[in-house]
Amino acid sequence: MKTTLLSTYEGGMQPLGLAGAAAHLQHAGHDVRAQDLFLDALDWDDLERSGLVAFSVPLFDSTQRAVDLATEIRERGWPGTIVFYGSYAMLNRDHLLRTCADGVIEGDWEHVLVDAAARLERGEPLAGAPGISTAGAQALPTYLRTGRLVPLRAILPPLSSYEYVEAKRRMQRDVIVGNVETARGCRFACTYCSVFAAYKQKVVPFPVDIVLADIGQVVAEGAQHICFVDADFLNAPKHALEIARQMHELHPHVTFDFTTRADLIVEDPGRIETLVEYGAQFVTSALEFPSDRVLAAVNKGFGVETIAAAIAVCRAAGLTLNPTFLMFNPWISFDDLAAFSDFVADNELEDEIEAIQFQTRLWLYKGSPLLQSIEVQNRITRENGFNYEWKHVDPSVERVFEGLRATVEPGTSTRCCLKC
Repeated sequence: MKTTLLSTYEGGMQPLGLAGAAAHLQHAGHDVRAQDLFLDALDWDDLERSGLVAFSVPLFDSTQRAVDLATEIRERGWPGTIVFYGSYAMLNRDHLLRTCADGVIEGDWEHVLVDAAARLERGEPLAGAPGISTAGAQALPTYLRTGRLVPLRAILPPLSSYEYVEAKRRMQRDVIVGNVETARGCRFACTYCSVFAAYKQKVVPFPVDIVLADIGQVVAEGAQHICFVDADFLNAPKHALEIARQMHELHPHVTFDFTTRADLIVEDPGRIETLVEYGAQFVTSALEFPSDRVLAAVNKGFGVETIAAAIAVCRAAGLTLNPTFLMFNPWISFDDLAAFSDFVADNELEDEIEAIQFQTRLWLYKGSPLLQSIEVQNRITRENGFNYEWKHVDPSVERVFEGLRATVEPGTSTRCCLKC
């Protein structure tokens, strides 16, 4: 039986959700194919010969198209099994099982997909299998603590097919980028974050040798720069530093960028200096909004003073800061928008903030912990398939937002990290 892995969008980069799963399926002796539908049209003839189709949905922007395709597959009368995996599969479990999926994988997916393929080959049902929810039976999440394999990137389009706009912009040159994962999950509990919503502060670090082997294969494919796509690269600081150190020793010409929190930048300025020595070019950090009220509302765990300190640490270390914001959110006032300009000037951020960051808006996806807030509930104006729309209590704030709204350049990140 053949398994087909499908990705609709993974931040405009090689879909690691497919590469990791493919490695484990192939290692277990299964026939596996993968298609990145961000680049290519679905090969229907190939799909017809599959018994299991698995959609990777790590991002909000990957969800609707995956559901549309799964629905079309069903409508065409394809008789096989459809499963979904990734953060937004877990967050939309009930909807998926009700409409188009036979199973939704909880937690890590590589080992669960191997078990699912084996069960189907034996003619056994998915119901009751560890780590996979089915209609009427929600499973507990399982995590791959041992036995992780190097992602099978050979099954994907080449790195040169993708463009990481942020790296090109920050480094002011064309660069081939390899996206690499060193851990899954996040130990923090920011209430707007889909990683927290899906993983509940669970963090699964990847073995250093596996990460380095993955870096080695993307460098061999031509990568000049690595984007560490973890929700927070410094979730486990010693683990991250060891990977960066060994990467620099093995590939001294390769640069990298990463995502981390402002308080982890401030926590150890020397650590940031060391990462720069190892080749760090820029860091993405979700600053949200320079207001203690807003930061408290999303359970950020630090205040405006920490933001200012993080900016200073990065500047002193020679590390370019790529700040992201929740510019329009329910907790700001009209005066806060004017004060934001003062914050930018005071911290000399005019050349570091991308224009799109002045237009970002809090995204209320289904499953967001923020939906437990009465204040947020009272702002909701419309329910969509996978999210809710909201309006600010002050119409003047909404008018400012509408005036700033613009078309987003393809590949531009408008959220805090590459996991949203």
